[in-house]
Formats: sequence, C-alpha cells, structure tokens
Amino acid sequence: MTLVAISADPLEDSVSLASKLGLGFPLLSDTDLAAATRWGVAMKGQDIAVPATFVVLPDRTIFWRKIGERMTDRPANEEVLEVVERALAAR
Repeated sequence: MTLVAISADPLEDSVSLASKLGLGFPLLSDTDLAAATRWGVAMKGQDIAVPATFVVLPDRTIFWRKIGERMTDRPANEEVLEVVERALAAR
C-alpha cells in the first residue's frame, strides 16, 4: 500500500510542511491543478482544490472517496483508517 498527499501549494511549501509535520509519506505538489482537475476536485475559477480523500485500489479503481464542500470539510483520520482497512481486506 502507498500513501501520498497532493497539495496545490508550490513544491517548496509542500516539502517544508511535510518536514514540519514529520510526515512519513510524500506530499506532492499540483500547482497547475492538473491532478485536481482530472480527479474532479479543482475549484472552478480559483487556484485551489476542494479537500478530497481517495482510497484507490492497486487496479486503479476508486474504492472510496470523500469530497468536501468547503475547506474545513475533511474526513476524520479514524474514518479514513477504517476505510483503508476495509480496502485491504477486500484485496
């Protein structure tokens, strides 16, 4: 299993934040919103993406998604971990 996070922030900011938070996974940069647009989470008319969490299986199918309606609308860590456990069990 691979965990990554993607941000619309510049690479330098993502690297700095990942270091500050001590993340054990990559925090990638999507400043042109190419990934956000492909995944349908780019905010129209703005240079940001809505908060979104995807659990993607190895065959690239989306097992689960949570797309926020506002910047503070994010799933709880426990909810995401529960979904990941279900995804792993389904493999």
